[in-house]
Amino acid sequence: MKKIFNFFKKNNKIEFVCLLKDVNPDILYPPMKASEMPLPNWYKQRAKVFKNQIETAKCPFKIHPAIGDIIRCPGIKDLMNSGYTVRMWADFYIDLPKNHPASAKELQYGWGRNLQNLPELSQFCGVSSHHHSQFPNIFNKARTYPLIIKLNFPWKVKAPRGVAFYMLPEYYSDNDNFAITPGVFDTTYTNQVICNLQIFMQEGRLIIPAGTPMCKLIPFYKNENFNTSITNIKDSGTQVITEQIHTLRSFNNNYETLTRERSTMFDLFTD
Repeated sequence: MKKIFNFFKKNNKIEFVCLLKDVNPDILYPPMKASEMPLPNWYKQRAKVFKNQIETAKCPFKIHPAIGDIIRCPGIKDLMNSGYTVRMWADFYIDLPKNHPASAKELQYGWGRNLQNLPELSQFCGVSSHHHSQFPNIFNKARTYPLIIKLNFPWKVKAPRGVAFYMLPEYYSDNDNFAITPGVFDTTYTNQVICNLQIFMQEGRLIIPAGTPMCKLIPFYKNENFNTSITNIKDSGTQVITEQIHTLRSFNNNYETLTRERSTMFDLFTD
């Protein structure tokens, strides 16, 4: 009878499997629940400032410091604690020449103390790249190095049927010189963890120590359907508001034409 009930029980097990045989996974800084990760330094420092503000707020007419403080925002804290954090499995460095190369083949990089020389690790110690032209024009070119570095991690993921992951940058971390490009990680297509790295430097050496938080994997059900409805709060002035909205948004209907006309006028005055 117990087996029958277990058959209908939803499987919610997520497993990270080390791809290196006969190696203790703990030495590779395995992914862990984000809620168990240490708080970033900026958050702990901000918490100290906030605590001090609370203790020194004596005037009853002064705005209480609890209002509007970032560490009181549940959305930020919940995101920091959601899903799993993928950490860098070994010390890594990469040198970025000022004269931007065409691909990662022209870059110097290394893992640990020459881990890339071990045949067993060769598949994880390689570095490839995507040129920034392959990506949508949403990245700040003045800030981002023009090569997106592709990194392989020695982990594969086993997830329940229908479960995929949002792969997100490690938002609100202490690292401000790199970030992972966001996307969906679906084990139906590939189950090895692979990240695309944006580097916010134009030259110099980027060092990422082992254990550094790299990205976040937040599981979700791909085919989860929700009943959706759009409603409003009924009010006697609804008709008036509707007419005002139609009037005020009419500018948007002509925005493309207006932009083109302004551009033409600008060209006339600058010729």
